[in-house]
Amino acid sequence: MLLNHGGLVILSRPVFLEVKTGDIVAVLNCDSCNLKQDWWAGEVLHIANGAREPKASLFQIACIDTGIVRVVNADLVIKIIKSRTAINYLNKK
Repeated sequence: MLLNHGGLVILSRPVFLEVKTGDIVAVLNCDSCNLKQDWWAGEVLHIANGAREPKASLFQIACIDTGIVRVVNADLVIKIIKSRTAINYLNKK
């Protein structure tokens, strides 16, 4: 991911590297790839690592609207809406 700060381009860590099981994430709909409108939210159920690298490559995500479980490429996760840590903290109160 590239960030532009006043003409200086900085490489940032991809969002999917921070995702953990239990997180609520926004996922780009790969059919149209229109970042502004076409995305869905889901809870990460499982993270599959690649055979050659220990980085996440596939996520098993349950859509929070329909309950349908989908397997998606990790790079389609565009935002962590609520982390598992925050969810656990809120449930303890």
